[in-house]
Amino acid sequence: MYWPSVGGAQEVVLQISERLARKGHSVTVVTSKIGGRPKGPVNGVKIEEFSISGTRCQAFGGNDKVPGVSSCGTFDIMMNYAAQQWSTDLAYPFSIG
Repeated sequence: MYWPSVGGAQEVVLQISERLARKGHSVTVVTSKIGGRPKGPVNGVKIEEFSISGTRCQAFGGNDKVPGVSSCGTFDIMMNYAAQQWSTDLAYPFSIG
């Protein structure tokens, strides 16, 4: 998750993303949809959101096609917060559990 979702991991991603954007880097955060998030870049950070929930073990849910990490383009940094959630499951070709 990313702003406006509130939590420690979200704040870490927000701080790193906005600081990199201020230094001139192209920053895109791939995250799930959340109400209240404006369309377009936020403080220089492009946000790609899609409807997803669940895990590979429980079955993914949502209205959008579930992308794999390779379909998100190239990247230099990837943050996964914990296991047993959709973002970690999409990053690896297997599930632990």
